[in-house]
Amino acid sequence: MTIWIAPNSSLLIGQEPPAPYQLSSRESLRGLDGVRVQTTFTVDSHSVQASPSEEAVRTFVERLLSDANVLSQGPGDASPRPAYLELDVGISTLIVGGEVFGWAYVLRLQVFQEVCVEGLTRPSGCSVMPTWGTGTLQPTIVSRGLWTTLYAQVADAVDRFLRDYAGANAA
Repeated sequence: MTIWIAPNSSLLIGQEPPAPYQLSSRESLRGLDGVRVQTTFTVDSHSVQASPSEEAVRTFVERLLSDANVLSQGPGDASPRPAYLELDVGISTLIVGGEVFGWAYVLRLQVFQEVCVEGLTRPSGCSVMPTWGTGTLQPTIVSRGLWTTLYAQVADAVDRFLRDYAGANAA
C-alpha cells in the first residue's frame, strides 16, 4: 500500500502520487516573496564540452525571473517562507559506431518548500518537499544544437512556473 501526503490535500491511501514532474500545485506558490535558484547538472564526460555550464544556466534562470519581477534570493537573504526553485538536468552522449551521434537529456524544475503535516505536534512533522514541478518525462534527443534546445526547454519550464506564480499571486 502506498501512502502519499500532498501538501494541499488530504492523505491519500492506496493511491499513487501524480505523474512524475507534473506536481503543478499553483496554490503552493501563493505568498512567496521569491525563490532561491539551485541547479544540479549530471553530465557524462563526453557531454561536458558540448553542454552549457551549470553556472550559465543558473544565471539564465535568474535573469528570466528578474525580467518577470520575481525575486531571486541569495543564500544570505532571510524570508519568512523560503522556497527553492531547483533545476535538475541530466545529459548523456549518444555514441553510434564509436562516433558521437548526439545527446539525450532530461530536465526537471521544482519548487521545494517546508511542508508540515497538521495534527503532529513534534517538530518532525515538517519537511522540505517539492510542492510544484514540471519537466520532461521522456529524454529529448538532439544531434546538434544542444545548447539552443536545452535553453528553450528551460525557458519553457520557467515560463510555466512564472504563469503559475503570477496566477497564485494575482491581486
